[in-house]
Amino acid sequence: MRLSYCRMALLSLLLGLIFSTTQAQTGDLMSDQGITGEWHKANIGKILFTDKAIGLADQRPGDTLNTYTLTNKSDLYISVFLAHSNTNYLHRMAPDISADSLVRIGNYQFAFFVDGKLLYTTNLYTGAPRAPLQHTETAWTKPLIDNAHEEALWSQSAWNRFLHFGGDSVLTEGDHTLKIELRDWIKAPDMKISSLITAGELMLHANRVPQIDLAAIQLTPVTPYNGFEVSGEGFDRDIASSISMSRIAWDLVNSTLVLFIWSIACCK
Repeated sequence: MRLSYCRMALLSLLLGLIFSTTQAQTGDLMSDQGITGEWHKANIGKILFTDKAIGLADQRPGDTLNTYTLTNKSDLYISVFLAHSNTNYLHRMAPDISADSLVRIGNYQFAFFVDGKLLYTTNLYTGAPRAPLQHTETAWTKPLIDNAHEEALWSQSAWNRFLHFGGDSVLTEGDHTLKIELRDWIKAPDMKISSLITAGELMLHANRVPQIDLAAIQLTPVTPYNGFEVSGEGFDRDIASSISMSRIAWDLVNSTLVLFIWSIACCK
């Protein structure tokens, strides 16, 4: 009886050690930021939207959007509130792999929904965000649309891929719902997708085709330029007005180039 009791005690101890090891493996691998404050705590598991860049420490309830008008000039930012850093999420999917290796074989996955329908899913390339940020950040804000700095960040590239692969044609003029879901992906060695880690939804009004009256467009008279004379021949004023309208509607940065081409056309 005593031997049997000792064996049972030893077995219980071994099972306890195995359980503790498993728990450690599926816990946090890296020391991350944790819950950074009351704003983070109140929004954990959520994606919030703003129409301008606002640091997480400066955000207030009135700054976030429930409705948003999408134009050719509007900006859109997301703030993401997580329970763990991305590396620690990836660790739960592949507990035997080191932190630096995890971010080389996995990253975030964005899923874009329009009007309740999954339209596009993209697995972010490894390396962006940078490894130190993936190891530690539990909340972050990034632009989806930043007209002053086009395609400067990985978040903007993800948005532009969404537009290219269906978003642009589906976001017709009028009202829509936009939903973004965030998961993790890892290839270790087979592809794995995590459960949902955060999501956000926005009522979106698309107004990307401004109504401009061509008759109201005032054309600036062409003046001589050093080495170039102004032609006395006529030109198609409707085409010239359309170019001017496009500059207004699309807020063209390279408007000098457009005017230069126009000037040549007028001189032919």
